[in-house]
Amino acid sequence: MILESVKTKLKLLKLSNMFLEIEDALRESENSGRTYLEFLNELLETELTQRAIKRIERRIKQASFPVIKTVADFDFSLRPKLNKHQILSFCEGEFVSKKENLIFVGEPGVGKTHLSIAIAYELCRKDKRVWFTTGTGLINKLREAKDEKALSRYFSNAQSLDLVVIDEVGYFPFEKESSELFFQYISERYERGSLIITSNLPFSKWNEIFYTERLTTAILDRLIHHCHILEMTGESYRFSESVKKKNKRKTKK
Repeated sequence: MILESVKTKLKLLKLSNMFLEIEDALRESENSGRTYLEFLNELLETELTQRAIKRIERRIKQASFPVIKTVADFDFSLRPKLNKHQILSFCEGEFVSKKENLIFVGEPGVGKTHLSIAIAYELCRKDKRVWFTTGTGLINKLREAKDEKALSRYFSNAQSLDLVVIDEVGYFPFEKESSELFFQYISERYERGSLIITSNLPFSKWNEIFYTERLTTAILDRLIHHCHILEMTGESYRFSESVKKKNKRKTKK
């Protein structure tokens, strides 16, 4: 009767992990002769651990990654000019604490998206609030918010994020409204939260992305002020993999 009463109270208090573990913990406690305080401490430790695990799982899900990538999966031997130690330090999240940005610039297939996801994923595991999107995906969201007259609320929600990853900036030029919305978003994030941006174009060609040179300059000015710029060179991973597969097929034949 007492056990059922305790379990009911745990359920009402939403201590779901303690609810699930209490019977096993009681049996172990009786066998080991632990004190009441030790027993309670272990139950609370279990509750906190499980809550932390579930919170991290939520962070990863809310980030909306298209696929999970890790730094361990990245082949640094193909990018010898890239500083592995620096990439690992970004995974610790100090740049997010300082409200700094990362910008990966390079040709398609060199691993920009892989590293941006890998860093963001590690920060999710450190309980940071992260969101992944593409340049066009962001514009679509901003347009929807504007049409619903909810742009200010959208910007307010964006400020609550520790890190926003904007992938594939530069693949498609933005017309006037899109350029202005992108500028507004960057301005709202400026010195309030970190960004990771990937682009296939060097900064000298960013005026091909945005509607006017004035907007391009204003956007770059805010992005680069507190920023780590990583230029990635080399052959495309996808191209290399394609060549390897073709060579394997030829060898088999």
